[in-house]
Amino acid sequence: MLSKAFAPEFLNRIDDVVIFNSLSKDDILKIIDIELDKLFNRINTLGYEVKLTEKAKSYIADKGFDEKYGARPLSRAIQKYIEDPLAEEIIQKNIKEGDLIKIDFIAKTEEIKVSVTSPKKLNPKIKTLIHFPRSIWIQNQEVQCLTPPLFPTVFFVF
Repeated sequence: MLSKAFAPEFLNRIDDVVIFNSLSKDDILKIIDIELDKLFNRINTLGYEVKLTEKAKSYIADKGFDEKYGARPLSRAIQKYIEDPLAEEIIQKNIKEGDLIKIDFIAKTEEIKVSVTSPKKLNPKIKTLIHFPRSIWIQNQEVQCLTPPLFPTVFFVF
């Protein structure tokens, strides 16, 4: 088959021909998990928590898979359906640090919906004692520290 498409001079330069099996939906979902893990780790460093529903993941898998190109369009689908809407919410200041972001697929309108839930505020009478290696800070709804914290231990003092 290759000899019909290419000249013998070109084919002599090829050592081996590797034939790949086509990707299944399970393969695409595994690739999505890997790509989203990278993205969500990046988002978590900004102070947001992201949850993606299975319906939304399946929708992105459908939009990001092409029989001809395989998983190549997947990164564009993740950008279009997840990264861009999240960026818009952050730019419009609809999302604050500590918020839970839920990404879901709405079947009726066939679109991805981003919803934001803010965490409940602590009772102002409750003081939080945060212990860092070699340092202790007392917090009243606000962290006061001289250096960025790494893996703090949190105790609630009533």
